[in-house]
Amino acid sequence: MKGILYYNCNRSGKYQIKGQERKRAIKSQGSCKVGHMCTSQIIVVKNGNDIYQVTYYSTHYGHDTEVQHVRMTKDEREKIASKLAEGVTNSKILDSSRSQFHENSLTRLNLLTRNDINNIKYSFKINTQKTIPHRRASISDLWNDEWEVDENQQILMLKRQGEEHHQLEKDDFCLIFMNCSQQHMLKKFGSIQP
Repeated sequence: MKGILYYNCNRSGKYQIKGQERKRAIKSQGSCKVGHMCTSQIIVVKNGNDIYQVTYYSTHYGHDTEVQHVRMTKDEREKIASKLAEGVTNSKILDSSRSQFHENSLTRLNLLTRNDINNIKYSFKINTQKTIPHRRASISDLWNDEWEVDENQQILMLKRQGEEHHQLEKDDFCLIFMNCSQQHMLKKFGSIQP
């Protein structure tokens, strides 16, 4: 069987509205389509008997490599999905991707957004809701679990309703936390009152 396949640059062509009327606004970075055909193209010709001839035109015309229009690679998406499956929080993944920025080497991963993470969760069918067995999870439980992993933040005291405490009532709830900068300020300016 003979045939020809054309693979054009994903920036080629004009933005086309699907359907009669657009209900949502266009993305803030605009469409990735440049309004004309880019010269970069791959042409695959199958001559029969599993013989393929590939012609690759690598030069792009009419657009630059703009990071906001670059898609994440399959490997990048899989790495993020594996972190999510391990229970790493969205915030940690975002912080990690943004902290890997080096001068003159901005990548698509440095521009990762919560929406990107949610799309990855959806496409990999990852459910990251935390649950605590035999009890409804409270905000303080989930917060405590997340903060236990982070050495820059400390929960100094967590007293849940129904727990006994020598200074608080049984129905009282108390959460006292501190981050590193607050701890530094307390050590520098705080004093112990008799």
